[in-house]
Amino acid sequence: MKTLFTLLLSIAIAFGAKSQVPTPLSINGSLTDSVTKKPISFATVLLKNDKKIQIKSVVTSKEGTFALNGIASGNYVLTFVNVGYQNKSVSISLANTSLVLDNILMSASPTQLKGVTISAERPLIKQEIDRISYDLKADPESKVNNVLEMMRKVPMLSVDGDDNIQLQGNSNYKILINGRPSGMMERNPKDILKSMPASSIERIEVITTPPAKYDGEGLAGIINIITFKKIDNGTNGSVNVNHRFPVGGPGIGGSFTMKAGKFGIATNAGGNLNSSPLLNNSNVRYTTGTSPTNLSQRGTRDFSGKSGYVGIELSFEIDSLNLISGQLNYNANDNESLSNQYSLLNNSATVL
Repeated sequence: MKTLFTLLLSIAIAFGAKSQVPTPLSINGSLTDSVTKKPISFATVLLKNDKKIQIKSVVTSKEGTFALNGIASGNYVLTFVNVGYQNKSVSISLANTSLVLDNILMSASPTQLKGVTISAERPLIKQEIDRISYDLKADPESKVNNVLEMMRKVPMLSVDGDDNIQLQGNSNYKILINGRPSGMMERNPKDILKSMPASSIERIEVITTPPAKYDGEGLAGIINIITFKKIDNGTNGSVNVNHRFPVGGPGIGGSFTMKAGKFGIATNAGGNLNSSPLLNNSNVRYTTGTSPTNLSQRGTRDFSGKSGYVGIELSFEIDSLNLISGQLNYNANDNESLSNQYSLLNNSATVL
């Protein structure tokens, strides 16, 4: 009896501890021009904790809205940054409920005096005539995420549940690496991007007005991935390990760059194991009338796959104006999907 009581008490304590796990909170809001009252799009929103350490960052939508999710209770500072506006900071406190901040006003920057230096937060977004650039180095989440995950945060890009990328809702686009086509991105770019550590990327450009040489392809735009600038002499490398669940799996990716005099080499490699939980579905449909029936269906679906890639670029600098380079790329994937469905149709007392 004493043993049973101890067991029940342990279960109760464990259940109580589990029920006390903090629920992640969120901060939602909108950014507005203080004069025109129009929404401010593509502004940078930075979240810092009470130790002034940046922990999250997002970009406002075209409607000026933003959302920061998965935040623990505590005291924070929100900082808003946008070109042509004065930076604005707001102190907030999260307890047990999420927070909504509507119509946060930003004022245009006054004319700056010559010789005055103003230090500012580094914005995530840079807008140019024909493109926008997302600065991964300014986003702390780039240190732990892969490139595909970071693309979910880039304006004009969207990534669905199957990791398919769209540019302004269109699938007709081209992915370049440092402004040049790459064989790695031709066959299955989403697997390659999942294996690439975002820490090895400087920025992602979305070019909405492609150069004239692409006119015949009818592209909606170009995604240009800019890697870190090549070092003068020496080596540089990074490794990214990630795991997505319940849908996804473990992945590892890395990059290595070396420069020795006029000779340079850059490599990228990675692999992923992908799987999804066993999906069960069932439905029953009834019909009435002179010959009533009912249809019962049950089914399962299972998916698993693996992918990997290796990319090597060799270069030789003849002089400051001439560079010879060559690329070798290899990628492969193996996916398996299994579906089963069982149907039973009853017609009155007869099974069909």
